[in-house]
Amino acid sequence: MSRPRETASAAQQEAPAPTTFDLAHLAYDAYGEEGGGLNYMGLPMPAWGDLPTKILDGWVAAAGAVERALTARP
Repeated sequence: MSRPRETASAAQQEAPAPTTFDLAHLAYDAYGEEGGGLNYMGLPMPAWGDLPTKILDGWVAAAGAVERALTARP
């Protein structure tokens, strides 16, 4: 007997939702890719793990704001 094929939606349902921290990291990486790895001052961006706490907290706060906006009910 063959095993039923897993659909893409079933695989997506099994994957855990990204955390706010994960989304912040994704956003930081996307910002870096778009800017050629340079920050707003034209300097090389530090690796995510090397960010000062205050900057890291800012990215997490920004990602949280986007999450809330996307899940807000009118």
